[in-house]
Amino acid sequence: MSFDQLLLVGVAIGLALVGLTFFVGRRDRGARRLGLDSPKTAVEGNAPASRGEDTTDDAVARLAETVGALRRLAELKDQELERDTATRDEVRTGWRPLSPAALSAPVTTDTEVPDVAPTTSVVTENAVAAPEAPTETARQLPPIVTEVSQVRLDPSTKMHPDSAAKLRLSVGQAFTPAAPVARRDLFAGREEQLETLVDVVFERGQHAIVYGERGVGKTSLATILALVFADEQSKLPIRVNCDASDDFDSVWRKILDELELALDASASELPKARAALDRALARQKISPSDATRLLKQVAPGIEAIVIIDEFDTMSDERAPRLFADTIKMLSDQLVPSTVILLGVADTLDELLTEHGSVSRALVHVHMPRMSVVELKDIVTRGLDLLTMDIEDEALDLIARLSQGFPHFTHLLAQAAARAAVDAQRPLVTLGDMKEATVKVSGRIEAWIQDAYEKATASTHDAIYAEVLLAGALAGTDNRGYFAAADVKKPMTRIMGRTYDIPSFIRQLNALSEEDRGPVLVKTGTERKHRYRFVEAQLGPYVIMRSLGDGLIDPEALRELSSNGMPPA
Repeated sequence: MSFDQLLLVGVAIGLALVGLTFFVGRRDRGARRLGLDSPKTAVEGNAPASRGEDTTDDAVARLAETVGALRRLAELKDQELERDTATRDEVRTGWRPLSPAALSAPVTTDTEVPDVAPTTSVVTENAVAAPEAPTETARQLPPIVTEVSQVRLDPSTKMHPDSAAKLRLSVGQAFTPAAPVARRDLFAGREEQLETLVDVVFERGQHAIVYGERGVGKTSLATILALVFADEQSKLPIRVNCDASDDFDSVWRKILDELELALDASASELPKARAALDRALARQKISPSDATRLLKQVAPGIEAIVIIDEFDTMSDERAPRLFADTIKMLSDQLVPSTVILLGVADTLDELLTEHGSVSRALVHVHMPRMSVVELKDIVTRGLDLLTMDIEDEALDLIARLSQGFPHFTHLLAQAAARAAVDAQRPLVTLGDMKEATVKVSGRIEAWIQDAYEKATASTHDAIYAEVLLAGALAGTDNRGYFAAADVKKPMTRIMGRTYDIPSFIRQLNALSEEDRGPVLVKTGTERKHRYRFVEAQLGPYVIMRSLGDGLIDPEALRELSSNGMPPA
């Protein structure tokens, strides 16, 4: 209970005492006028006749003293909070010192990160408190920002070996580079996108496409959206993944399978829908009409939220047109279901090209690269659950190296936290981050390392590695493209002297040709070419590799990465 609440409770109790005392006084005075003894006088014998009147004044005095004491107590607490607060950045909340005894004691089972996905979480000295039950209304989002008590730690603080061993296992639950975020309290940023999708679900006839570069967190957003509606009885979120072998038919078979798993078939028309789809599949003529009929027959009073991930991976050339027709039909017939497609930016172009009129039924939700602040928030949320802390320099380096991609933030934070725990420290230092960078560079998929080697190999003194690094640090548009002019500033900083476009344009074009990968995609017309990495993961790897090879230092990285990614 906060001190403001405590103050209100104190005032309420005081007012109740005043009312009770006033009533007793009135009763005693009435009894004396009738010549009777009041119950109080009968018990106490020779109590003074004016006792009831004096009690009211005494109660008011006591109330004033109580309110004053509570106010002074609240002021003292505010002073204590101001003294203990460290405004490291806008994503960190209040600080509270962690007792050395708690750190040196063996970790109990309460220290492990809970498996359930809490709505709120409060970090205490050596445990994660149980979450409060969410109280949501139909259109009210659960809170995205989790209020936590962050600890301030001394670098010399040592953990008990048993504590370190158990905590190391929990690091893999706080940071998940190989899987989407599946907990609300670990989901950072993307508030605008999440709120937009919730609005789409509640607006009949509206559907959505979420697009952005690979690795910016589209799947995590879809996972959290499903969690938002998990307890809504009238909403049924399901998610399917596409792959290169899929076509329009197979995707809808996947959707039907998921619907059957989620629903009691006896309570819906799904058996009839499956029979109809099976007949259509036998004819090889599954159509948007069949898909629309399926979503109409889900179950009485239940609206399906169909999330189709990796939409752009399908090899079926008809798929964009067929899905556009389906969305148009669902919208025109006001079917109480929502389709949400997830893919890269090119997916949006294909859908709109195939069926321009679908644009009024399709809300475009762009997923840009995450800002420095959002990436730092990912790290601090994970460390808060582990009751760990991180130096400012190390936190900043993680955010800069990630280049807007949360996957790399999880990867680096996980490695750095484990390095700190291995040293029996609850504080992640800059040294831990440097060690983590080396480990992460070695863990990157072999094809990415091979692609870097092929792109930068040279039999003579060339600058392919420097040009590739400058491209990774260049400012990009919302689809990850940059122009040659965007490479000038980072190239000049890396080389230590002014580098104009003619000094590196040959190497830049060569990186988009087969002899060197290609590692870059080139588009546009002569003198207006734009470039982007073939795979988004290449950019962060190039920066980490260059940092290890000495092509760039942390200070230059901080300066240049502000040019290539949004700071807030």
